[in-house]
Amino acid sequence: MTNQINRSAVVIGGSIAGLLAAQVLTDHFEQVTIIERDHLPDGAEVRNGTPQAYHGHALMLRGRQIIEGLLPGLENDLVAEGTLVLDQGADSMSRFKGGWAPRINSGLKVFSMSRPLLENAIRRRVMQNPKITVRDGYDVLELLTDAGGKTITGMMLRPRGKQDTEMLTADLVVDASGRTSKTPEWLGQLGYPQPEETRIDAFVGYATRWYEVPETHKGDWHAMWIQSVWPTIPRGAIILPIEGNRWQVTLFGVAKDYPPTDEDAFLEYARTLASTRVYEAIKNAKPVTPVHSFRSTVNRLRHYEKLARFPEHLLVTGDAYCAFNPTYAQGMTVAALGANALAETLRESSGNLDGLGANFQKRVAKAIAPAWMMTTTEDLRWDTTEGGQKGLMDRIIHWYTDKVFTLISQDEELYRAFLPVQHMLKPPTSLFAPSIMRKVLAYALRGTPKPQAIRSTQEVNPVGAGD
Repeated sequence: MTNQINRSAVVIGGSIAGLLAAQVLTDHFEQVTIIERDHLPDGAEVRNGTPQAYHGHALMLRGRQIIEGLLPGLENDLVAEGTLVLDQGADSMSRFKGGWAPRINSGLKVFSMSRPLLENAIRRRVMQNPKITVRDGYDVLELLTDAGGKTITGMMLRPRGKQDTEMLTADLVVDASGRTSKTPEWLGQLGYPQPEETRIDAFVGYATRWYEVPETHKGDWHAMWIQSVWPTIPRGAIILPIEGNRWQVTLFGVAKDYPPTDEDAFLEYARTLASTRVYEAIKNAKPVTPVHSFRSTVNRLRHYEKLARFPEHLLVTGDAYCAFNPTYAQGMTVAALGANALAETLRESSGNLDGLGANFQKRVAKAIAPAWMMTTTEDLRWDTTEGGQKGLMDRIIHWYTDKVFTLISQDEELYRAFLPVQHMLKPPTSLFAPSIMRKVLAYALRGTPKPQAIRSTQEVNPVGAGD
């Protein structure tokens, strides 16, 4: 740990990425201030800045490892507050393209809880750190620099709903303000180039409702995931058990086949998935919330790592840097990877903040590259996706992984190989191991029927294969 007396850092944004970044910074700064637009809740509540919090969230094992390392004891807190601990293979039913995955004891223990519960537990732990101060209800208006415009020295703040402004100085500024980040705009105002932006939009929409777990539920499964099936069924769903004996039921649709918010239409949409099991589970369950919708799901990567000029003492992390289509449940783990990259960059800097921002942006770009590749490659399957180009390598990966997702329902070894990749414990390239490639090629040589293309995303017939 580097002891830097009286140095201060400011984090813009108090969501998970910002909270984790603040915790990391306390090893190198005496004062860390989090500036948050929202007035933060006292408990596990959805706040305005996280409308996605109503929907199903999964914290992958790699992310949980990093967060527990930063905040020892967090896992005990979560379990004490009602988080369920499940075996990914034994307690969850997962339907892939070829049918239901085998029910196995995978040894991968996953946590299942609502996003508000997790974020509140992280925030409570972080705010116990005496070096951290949270100032909520503030907007950041602009960044400030030294006389030469080379180094960020702080920012101008304004309390929400008021006209008074305030200058806050800092030795380092971290932007973790999410998808609405203003850093590109601020860079332009300061005379710096704005980052190139890659956008890949599969036009995914969500609709979520929370239910009481029915007393008639037999309990032979605790969570359920039904994939969309390219190219015939753009609809999918997930049931997650959360604290308070509730189910969080999220329906999603690709290619603008957005799930409805009307109660009857919500149930009908659930009935038209690749399996009717979600519908059967919830059709008589008691809802405890209205249906919430969310459609801000574009993959967006701002290439700060490619900028030839970048101001000193500034870095960008979390969704402010790279936002993901949340279908693949990678966002919170990517936030943790960003915190891990920040810790590594700070350790290597030996207290020197010059060049830190540029070094961090290159390191975090490398850390999240596998997740970005997995998400965007899958989204490019759909012809309706906008942004990016489907090249030869994408087509090869699509051909190969299509066979993998079909074979998972038939092959326990393949399912065991897939799960660590899903949880970001192993790279996607591990699915190209010789033993797996042999099975994929043998399956391909047997010949498989070509699926029919989607005629209309609103006229999708359920598929019962594998039920």
